[in-house]
Amino acid sequence: MSYLAEAGYAAAVKLRCDPAGGAHPKKVKACRSLAAVGGDPSRLTPAPMMCTMEYAPVTAQVKGTWRGRPVNWSHKFGNRCDMHRTTGVLTAF
Repeated sequence: MSYLAEAGYAAAVKLRCDPAGGAHPKKVKACRSLAAVGGDPSRLTPAPMMCTMEYAPVTAQVKGTWRGRPVNWSHKFGNRCDMHRTTGVLTAF
């Protein structure tokens, strides 16, 4: 999984589940989060928190497989806060 901001910064980590592994700093929680939505990041429910209205676009991406099914998801958010509000622990790296 990765994220890339139009301002030029980027980050990426590898996450494995069953058992949890990879370089993600919160791999167990991230795997639980994915399991709760059947491996489909588009089904994540945004947290009830507020973000500023600043426009600093960032695109999150999850590519790989979930229990044998391919996953290729990306979404452009208005800023990092909105990304974290929506993706939670998945992009907490």
